[in-house]
Amino acid sequence: MTRSGSHRTEPGAAPGSRVAVDGGGLKATSSGIVLLPGDASSAYKAVSVGQVRLSSQRPLCATETGSVSCKGIQEWRVTVVVT
Repeated sequence: MTRSGSHRTEPGAAPGSRVAVDGGGLKATSSGIVLLPGDASSAYKAVSVGQVRLSSQRPLCATETGSVSCKGIQEWRVTVVVT
């Protein structure tokens, strides 16, 4: 991505979970979209040259009482290079 570009993440982040940011070059910003209850989203603007790793995780199965559940975790990672 070039400076002043933007990046938005939607899938993968569980409601209430955070996207971890490791590195420099991105600044959190508004995604410019309306989020409904249960949605998970994050948006970043490239502000300087650098490399940033974004990651998040969520339970793979339902966590509600009385539902089928498992101990699996779904995780995603992406590396953003700002030039």
